[in-house]
Amino acid sequence: QRSEIQPQGSSVLAVVRSNMTSGHVRPFRIKLGEVFPNFECNTTEGCFSFHDFLNRAPAWTVLFSYAQDLDSATKAELVECESLCDRLRTLGVKLVGLSCGALSKQAEWSREVLSASGSSGSSLSFPLIADEDRRVTEQLGILDPSTVDERGSPLAAGAVFVIGPSKTNRCSVLYPANVGRTFVEFVRCIDSLFLTQGMILATPANWEAGGRVVVAPGMASNVARERYSNFEVTALPSGKDYLRFVDCPDLSKFTAPDGIEAPGPVDSGALDFRAQLGTSFPDFACNSTHGSFTFHEFLDREPRWTMLFSHPKDFTPVCTTELGTCQALVAEFLRRGVKLIGLSCDSVESHKAWSKDILCARGLPGETLDFPLIGDEDRSIAASLGMLDPLEIDDVGDPMPARSLFVIDALKKLRMMVTYPATTGRNFGEILRVVDAILATEIAEK
Repeated sequence: QRSEIQPQGSSVLAVVRSNMTSGHVRPFRIKLGEVFPNFECNTTEGCFSFHDFLNRAPAWTVLFSYAQDLDSATKAELVECESLCDRLRTLGVKLVGLSCGALSKQAEWSREVLSASGSSGSSLSFPLIADEDRRVTEQLGILDPSTVDERGSPLAAGAVFVIGPSKTNRCSVLYPANVGRTFVEFVRCIDSLFLTQGMILATPANWEAGGRVVVAPGMASNVARERYSNFEVTALPSGKDYLRFVDCPDLSKFTAPDGIEAPGPVDSGALDFRAQLGTSFPDFACNSTHGSFTFHEFLDREPRWTMLFSHPKDFTPVCTTELGTCQALVAEFLRRGVKLIGLSCDSVESHKAWSKDILCARGLPGETLDFPLIGDEDRSIAASLGMLDPLEIDDVGDPMPARSLFVIDALKKLRMMVTYPATTGRNFGEILRVVDAILATEIAEK
């Protein structure tokens, strides 16, 4: 029986606006602004509640999950985390790990990781939570049903959450358990998150620390020209001056802000789709730049794997760099058997007009993108899929889509998920790397 999202028009936004402030209670969902639940933690540094740990200094937290066994990939990840601890603490961020392994194993792993990292310390610089009964991983929705232990129980997926001072999810990824992560990517996201807290600057697609940044729509050009170095406007077919670049300010001045913090979770309104690895993706009607169809009809087209991604708004700087990057990478994704489809709350007509700017900014020919963009004007799809960003609102106070991304396999199952805030451009090189790893493990298992 297929799951469907039915457009609800303005009623979706009415529910969203109500639940942003009502304290409406429902299961934890992996999306921006979601408040983390409290739970008891049995760790290598003793027992405490998760909220007590979040309240400790520094105020920002990275929670990451990892496999039950200390294989070479897991060890490499933990070694990388240990090596990044000082850098993260300088930024104002602490670490905590989580797996389904026994506490005795976690303590043993700590010693192995310290030895592999060349450290002379007696314990890791961060605690490891032992979730033997899987209560926490189940509560957070981060189990991977495709990877199981010797008893057939699913293992923890490769989840990473950046959690703000008010215990809300500010950035997250969900990778399969058998795909390794590069934690330098999450340091990049944190650098961007802290740099762009004031919504004045934003980081474009594939940005690296110190690289050129874009001026957010809320700042006037004359102010940006005076405040930042090497101000430059990209001329576009629309004649709009929104793609404005400046040199990156000194990142050391942008450590751990107390917030702008999210006002609260944005509820789904139409359908409580809880994104977890292995979940069947729901069906919904799509009005797009390539015509109208249902999402399942699109998933059934060749190639059978799909990357669905959302962006906050047309004719904005970060979105323009991301869509241009996607267009430039269409052939790379198709070579891997993956097709692309985008979504925002703008109209199809707006998408078509904006496409000319996207191609021009990237230096690509033509006027039409090689993949469809869905016009989700009433936000029914974005709200139902948990794609809305409570910090990015439009002129009437309604939340706009976050930078969410889903990789969906030929069986319409969710295999990977990325959720970044509006001001942080995604790293599509990292996304290609993870897609390659997922496909490689598929081939190996056959």
